[in-house]
Parts: sequence; C-alpha cells; structure tokens
Amino acid sequence: MARISIIIPVYNSEKYIRRCLNSILNQTFQDFEIILIDDESTDNSNKIILIDDNSKDNSLKIISEIEETHKDKIKVLKNDKNVGAGASRNKGLKIASSEYITFIDSDDYIEKNTLKRMYESCVNTDSDIARINMIKVFSGKDVSFLVRRSNIDEHKIIIPKEEISYLTEEYPCVINKLFKRNLIGTVEFPENLKWEDYPFTIPLLYKANKVVTVPEKDARYNYSVNLSVTTIKDARKVSKKMLDIFTCSDMIKQEIPSSTDKELEEQLYFL
Repeated sequence: MARISIIIPVYNSEKYIRRCLNSILNQTFQDFEIILIDDESTDNSNKIILIDDNSKDNSLKIISEIEETHKDKIKVLKNDKNVGAGASRNKGLKIASSEYITFIDSDDYIEKNTLKRMYESCVNTDSDIARINMIKVFSGKDVSFLVRRSNIDEHKIIIPKEEISYLTEEYPCVINKLFKRNLIGTVEFPENLKWEDYPFTIPLLYKANKVVTVPEKDARYNYSVNLSVTTIKDARKVSKKMLDIFTCSDMIKQEIPSSTDKELEEQLYFL
C-alpha cells in the first residue's frame, strides 16, 4: 500500500497533463499512487485509445502512454459523462488506499520535493494536514501578487481551533494540502457545484488537530492561470454557476458545529 494517494481529475488537459504527471513521477519521494479520473474529455477523439495511434495527442492517449510504463503507480478511471471536479474527486476518494491524500489539478505541477516535505512534516509533527506555498503562473511568469492571500514563509504549527483567523487567511482549496485519510473520513465534495473544494477544505481545517506549514521553494505548488478554464470563462460571461459560492458558503456553516465563540462566528460570517 502506498503512503500517499494523489487524486487528479482530468478534463481536456492534453496541453498540460504530461507536465503534471512528470512532475509527480520525478518526485524524490516515490511511495505514492496516482488516481486519474477522466471526466469525459472532449479532446479524446477516439473512444478506444491505441498507444501506437499516430493521430493528434489527447488527454487519454497521453495518460495511456504514461500509464503503460508506470502501471505500478497509476490507476485510470473514466466517467461515463461529464460530472465535474467534485464528483470526479469523490470517485477517486472511494478507491484511494493510502494513509494520506492530496489533490492536484491536471494543468498544474509541483516541485520535486513536494511530497517528501509534506509527508515528513505531517509524520514528524503528528499533524492532520500539511500545507505548502502556492504560486500562480501565467506564461511562465509568477503572478502571485494578484492574489490577496499570502504565502507562509516559516515552519510553524497551527492549531485552527485556537487560531480561528487561519480559516480565512488560508487558501480555501485542496491542491496545496496533504490530508490524513482519517481526517477526511466519509467527507465528500459537493457535486454539481462550482467552488466545490471550498466547503470541503474549510471544515477539515477547523476539524484538524494541527496544520503544519512547509515553506520550502522545492516543495511548492505551481498553479497555472489558464484563461480557458471554466472559472475564468464563467466570470467573463457572468454564468449563474458563479453564484454557487453562496451555496458552498452555507454548507461550510452547516459542517462546523454551532458555537457561542464570537470570533468563530465572525470568521464564518466573513467567509
């Protein structure tokens, strides 16, 4: 059994998936399994993918090619229809067998010591979550200054129940975190909603006994700013899906036990 399960939803990622997988397969820490869930990508021109097919590369063809040489590490699942990242991640969670779980988006990539630093930090400090810094990359340039949240540049242990402000200071996403499987338990991502990792992450941060920060640059998550992703496209056309943020915010309040703690109530209201 691998120590870390890495869950990756894939949708029309032919331009990026090879880079993503290579960044994982070249890690200094190798005790992991990769669970890929193809969400009925429309770039898959052939229903049956042949490794020696000379047609244009697509997501499944690239995945199949890499899987062929890493069968001990890669599992590929295929959705019958497009169901979104939340449902795809839930499908991965159901078969993940490791003590620790992390998530990567198929157009992103990680630095070479990312898994090693996160895993060792969790184990050495008995933390439920390890979090790494994240930079946003556009056309090869670091554009993280566009994000209001800042990275944490020191090693520290955070006890969320005692440092309530952390709930709003942390990135409300799963991709820069390693979770202990026992912490997740039966928790799942909401399905058919945008912002699906928001109501998944915040309650787990609150529930965690400790969160350990990993500030090293060789253990960093690189988030690709892709102008064709659904969140940016939906923002440009003012899709109703953008309003899912309110549904997801309500779900956070439901998942965190009611409390008379005034600071907690203020933080949840801010969220």
